[in-house]
Amino acid sequence: MKCYEKKCMFDIHKGDDTYNIFNNDLVVEDINRKIKNVSRKKKDINRKQKDESRKKKDINRKKKDINRKKKDINRKNDEIHISLNQHNNEWIQVIKLHLHLIDECKKEEWEKNKYDFLEICIQEYIKNENKDNNSRNFLEDEIFSFFI
Repeated sequence: MKCYEKKCMFDIHKGDDTYNIFNNDLVVEDINRKIKNVSRKKKDINRKQKDESRKKKDINRKKKDINRKKKDINRKNDEIHISLNQHNNEWIQVIKLHLHLIDECKKEEWEKNKYDFLEICIQEYIKNENKDNNSRNFLEDEIFSFFI
């Protein structure tokens, strides 16, 4: 019933008890309808809030999953780097050992051949006639004392 119809009915039935009862019924129905609408809106709001809270929980769960996966990846990367470093360290140790062995071999070879080298040096020195005899003897003594 429209507003102007209600007004007309009110004007016509002023003081009529049946009209007041009818009008009260309309008002009560209108109030009940509004209450239902309000309760429906509250339910919708509650549903939306629950949906939002569910979405937030889902987002938080996904964030936690992502963080856990990141930690796992970082841990695996660290393990890989550690193993690579250990592998590199092993190779470094092998290289150092190899260099040490080469040095030892050179020393042994020098020990074997130093007297030959010394003889060659002395012969070359003797061939050199531009030097005087005293300095030659001094140098020979020096060289012999060095190798003995």
